[in-house]
Amino acid sequence: MSLLAAAGLWGPPGLLLTFALHPALCLRPAPTSGPPHRDYCVLGAGPAGLQMAYFLQRAGRDYAVFERAPRPGSFFTRYPRHRKLISINKRHTGKANAEFNLRHDWNSLLSHDPRLLFRHYSSAYFPDAGDMVRYLDDFADRLGLHVLYNTTIAHVTLNKDRQAWNGHYFILTDQMGHAHRCSVLLVATGLSVPNQVDFPGSEYTEGYESVSVDPKDFEGQNVLILGRGNSAFETAENILGVTNFIHMLSRSRVRLSWATHYVGDLRAINNGLLDTYQLKSLDGLLESDLTDLAIVKDREGKFRVTLKFFLEEGNQSADAITLPQDDNDNFAMRVAYDRVIRCLGWNFDFSIFDKSLRLSSGGEFSKKYPLVKASYESKGSRGLFVLGTASHSVDYRKSAGGFIHGFRYTEQEVRFRPADWALPRPTAIHHIVEDFLTDWTAPVGHILPLRRFLENCLDTDLRSFYAESCFLFALTHQKLPPFCQQGYLRTQGLVGTESLRRHGAERRFPQDYATVGRRREDGAQGPEGGPLAPGPPLLQPHDSNKEEL
Repeated sequence: MSLLAAAGLWGPPGLLLTFALHPALCLRPAPTSGPPHRDYCVLGAGPAGLQMAYFLQRAGRDYAVFERAPRPGSFFTRYPRHRKLISINKRHTGKANAEFNLRHDWNSLLSHDPRLLFRHYSSAYFPDAGDMVRYLDDFADRLGLHVLYNTTIAHVTLNKDRQAWNGHYFILTDQMGHAHRCSVLLVATGLSVPNQVDFPGSEYTEGYESVSVDPKDFEGQNVLILGRGNSAFETAENILGVTNFIHMLSRSRVRLSWATHYVGDLRAINNGLLDTYQLKSLDGLLESDLTDLAIVKDREGKFRVTLKFFLEEGNQSADAITLPQDDNDNFAMRVAYDRVIRCLGWNFDFSIFDKSLRLSSGGEFSKKYPLVKASYESKGSRGLFVLGTASHSVDYRKSAGGFIHGFRYTEQEVRFRPADWALPRPTAIHHIVEDFLTDWTAPVGHILPLRRFLENCLDTDLRSFYAESCFLFALTHQKLPPFCQQGYLRTQGLVGTESLRRHGAERRFPQDYATVGRRREDGAQGPEGGPLAPGPPLLQPHDSNKEEL
């Protein structure tokens, strides 16, 4: 503040303003009976959290989203190394359309603001992660979602209360010590904790979450990458052209997504190092368990790989430790490395949740995923639901529920769930035949089976009829087909003309119901040249699927 501005405040008008504001500046609000209450609290403003916020807002619910990152952007502020969006859906858009568009779900809910379709943010086949940051920020801003940025929830616990619908409230404490009370807690924080393996020398490794992404920092270096998933290969792809060589170490073999049909396995955009390895370049892939190895630092500051049991022979200096090449001059990792990068995947952050919530599974996914039911509700705390990537334990490696485009593919799992679970249970499921062109509009292969499935579910006829047929239906049936209800009864029926009937006969369409049981006076003939023959009402048999269409 300048001296002139300060003088203005302490002059007669400024002095009066100061005294007037003094009570408001000094008095604190009277303590209330508890922290502010919301019906729904959402942790995380990534794709899952923002989508849930949209539906809560559309339903008129009382909610708030807590996001630790500052605006703009949230998801890639937590995961800054994800430089490219991998899966693309180009059909029906004319341009590249990333899977982070939440496919058809977000397309429909954003119909009132088509600018928020992802194709308006990038036309690249593999968009940059920064485009996704802008997209999420605009999504929250233009829809007016209630997101509290710069709010880190440091602790979550339960407060038992008989008046609560589930017997307790969730108490969230942020980094400033402020408490928030919620009836329902929706956790959409993703997997944010780097997975680390404790072995001798692990302190020398650099994490994927913090290592430089500038290729110039790796020029002429020997690099060892621990891990063999998309993050490991993405790192290798970024520095492939400038390093001396890259070695990748993992205990399991590479699983290619195009072979396994699981989008979490290695994607083709990241697997350039496989070519340089198989085509006899210096890069290489090795298989070994990290817990059997150790990393030591030599006098020159470089890192060498040895076996763990060599260190167990006694306290030795780094130069005195036995190396495998001392006994085996053909040891694969006998060269020294300039960098060792850890790319071992991610785990769910359990640290902020009190033990009373019982989120940890204690089983196969004890570190990676919280324990949830098929309805995505926590098995340990009623009213706590897990959204997005962190809910993937329901269908891990079975389908794509851990990815934005894949939530729809878990509905098959619900057929065998208990009768009292929260989500509705389908009574029938229809599987569409695969189409090579990803079009799914073939009249016989796709549309007809789907129509028959819906007709069985709705117990009605979904075919189209002329106005005359609808008129006869109205006279002879208590229930009219939906086509007649939506058209004829609203004076929007289509009158069958001779040209239309002739066209239908040539195309072998089903006989019009208006002509069933009577011979046409004008001598019109059926598809085979004879008069139109009578048939049973409503659902008539057909010689082929094409005839029914």
